[in-house]
Amino acid sequence: MTMITDIANNPTVATSGRYPFTVTVVMPAYNEAHGIAAVVQRVRDGLPDAEILVVDDCSADDTAARATAAGARVERHPMNRGNGAAVKTGIRRATGEVVLLMDADGQMDPRFIPAILGGIADGYDMVVGARSRDTQGDNIARRLGNRALDALGGYLVETGCLI
Repeated sequence: MTMITDIANNPTVATSGRYPFTVTVVMPAYNEAHGIAAVVQRVRDGLPDAEILVVDDCSADDTAARATAAGARVERHPMNRGNGAAVKTGIRRATGEVVLLMDADGQMDPRFIPAILGGIADGYDMVVGARSRDTQGDNIARRLGNRALDALGGYLVETGCLI
């Protein structure tokens, strides 16, 4: 198995937004009405020919309507089944030859999609995107907060303390 450790910096990736395969972008969503339209539009801007499939996991807000208005195809669960079930539904209902999974809350910047799909175009069977310090908004306050929460969690587990 061959791996690219930093596909975002790989000069061979395609960046045209057009690929030798069809693409479905699957976005599981739960109560994302506040931002779903912007995320769908940003994906559409980069992948004009892609199917954008939002799987609404029985949201209590207007997630489905706003995603539809933004141009996404929406599949809606009749009851909340969780992110994993929404991902499975999206993969099963996708029509593209390649499926790209993306959070509906905008945590993944769509500008990295060409690097991910470029890896597939270069012949890889699977490409996994992972956030780095540069892409997750890392700073000293975040690192200190994470360390404090890790320490607290470790203490609670070691002492058997239940909150």
